Amino acid sequence: MDEFVISLSLLLVNSLIPPVYLHRLHSSDRMRACVSKEELAQLLGHADIQGRTVPILFFANKMDIPGAMTPEMVADELELEKVRDKPWHIQSSNALKGDGVNEGIEWLCTQLTMLARK
Repeated sequence: MDEFVISLSLLLVNSLIPPVYLHRLHSSDRMRACVSKEELAQLLGHADIQGRTVPILFFANKMDIPGAMTPEMVADELELEKVRDKPWHIQSSNALKGDGVNEGIEWLCTQLTMLARK
């Protein structure tokens, strides 16, 4: 994660592109969801992110596997109700089939358009 934060910091300083955060997680792996939660907390605590409106898009991959967490369960697992100053969205997806990718990118484009209007 440290390399990611460093890269993100450089991107924010050196780019006119609005920052976004994309995260893919395995919907049926609760142990990995704990790691995702820690990574999110580290990201949200980063100085370059605090106080900025950064859209956060989660691709909940492998939703087709029996026992996979629903988007609501993912939100609970990641404690996203605590993230009140940044728009976030959980998009069900299946990377092998490409399901959900367009919908997630559409949400992200909508968020960036709204930010550009502010």
